[in-house]
Amino acid sequence: MLDSPFGLLSGVESLSSDSSGGGSVDPDFELQDLFSGGQDGVLLKFDVLSDVFQDVAGTIPTVADSDPIGLIRDSSGNGNDATQATASKKPYFVETSAHAIFDEVDDNLTITIPAGGWTGTMMWATLIDVFAYGVTIPEGTYDLITDGQYTPAIGLVGMLIRDGVMTAEERSQARGAFVELGAAAAHTPTNFVNAWRNFDVMTAFHDVDLSQSQSLTGAWRLCDNLETFEVTDLSATTSLQQAFSGANFVNFPLVTLGSLQNIRWAWFVCRELVSIPALDFSTITVANQAFQGCYDLTTFEPSDMSSVNTVNSMFRGCTSLTSLNYIDFGGCTDFENIFNGCTSLTTLPISGTDPITGDPILGMFQNTAASNFTNAFTNCALDEATVDGILADIALSTIITGLTGGTLNMSGGTNAPPGFIGEIFRDVLTDPISEGGYEWTVTTN
Repeated sequence: MLDSPFGLLSGVESLSSDSSGGGSVDPDFELQDLFSGGQDGVLLKFDVLSDVFQDVAGTIPTVADSDPIGLIRDSSGNGNDATQATASKKPYFVETSAHAIFDEVDDNLTITIPAGGWTGTMMWATLIDVFAYGVTIPEGTYDLITDGQYTPAIGLVGMLIRDGVMTAEERSQARGAFVELGAAAAHTPTNFVNAWRNFDVMTAFHDVDLSQSQSLTGAWRLCDNLETFEVTDLSATTSLQQAFSGANFVNFPLVTLGSLQNIRWAWFVCRELVSIPALDFSTITVANQAFQGCYDLTTFEPSDMSSVNTVNSMFRGCTSLTSLNYIDFGGCTDFENIFNGCTSLTTLPISGTDPITGDPILGMFQNTAASNFTNAFTNCALDEATVDGILADIALSTIITGLTGGTLNMSGGTNAPPGFIGEIFRDVLTDPISEGGYEWTVTTN
């Protein structure tokens, strides 16, 4: 028995069925039509009682509430039935909306995916919504449910996997058909903590309304084959902590935000991630390790992080990052390790005057009330102008705030040593208080 690839809704709050909304259904459409071209796969529906049995042999029908389910026949025509021989591990049947309930401990159904595996689309129809994913699943025998972690105790109305990618129209038709069978059309739970964690066969995330979701902590953590994310509205989301850690994005999409506060470890070690668009990060307060280990990251377009308190290790180890546009870190007090190990980073915005327009240029560390820059610029490749500018901006901010005893590390890597201007401001930071300084610890090359 292989570990299950079928991640489903860990920690999602239980909700009753909702009959509103859903996909549009051609009156002549049937779910079996998705396999009419000879596609392999599986289709499980609990509404056809002649296909549901209490025993694996298929001799005792499942017909009433609380009857156990030992066999459900594959309605796709491919013969990929789901079974459970152990009595204590059988889910049970609920007649209303014809669905199965799993005990969130060890209830399971098992299917076998044939040689060659399947690459295509998976859909789960439940009493809270219908979920669609792109998947690549190797051959093998699998439990549909993983040790209770992803158990749809909220009620499984049906599910399908088709070997062959379904179009958006096909997914819409299937969604509508599952809704007609009793699945919820548009319920939007607020808690999706760890919902699809470790769902490593998922390549795409389709058609799910998360506009009311408040917590997506760990939702797609370690989905290391996830490349496509089609959600557009996360406006109610307050936490993306660890949400995409380890995913396989290259370019993250532009999604609507507005309430987001926590992105700690959100894209941690997304090794293929190249770009982050101009997302609304203005409400974020915690950004520790948000992009740490994103080795291919070169483009970061958010500009307002004025509410953030800590960016500890935010870009640590982003070895392809060469520069950044201005980011407003006005409220940040902790910059420890923010760029540590960014070995290609040569320039950052420093305050000055535009030589053509005469307009002021804002420095990234201008007007910050921070004294913790421990290893913030260690092992980078900053040029002399940037080193001098950072020293100047932090020193001038320190003069305003009066913060003493801070730490600023700019040594290691190929960072340039400070020039004449930089040395002056370094001395301002490091001189004793009795001599007008602020007694910071500052290291440079």
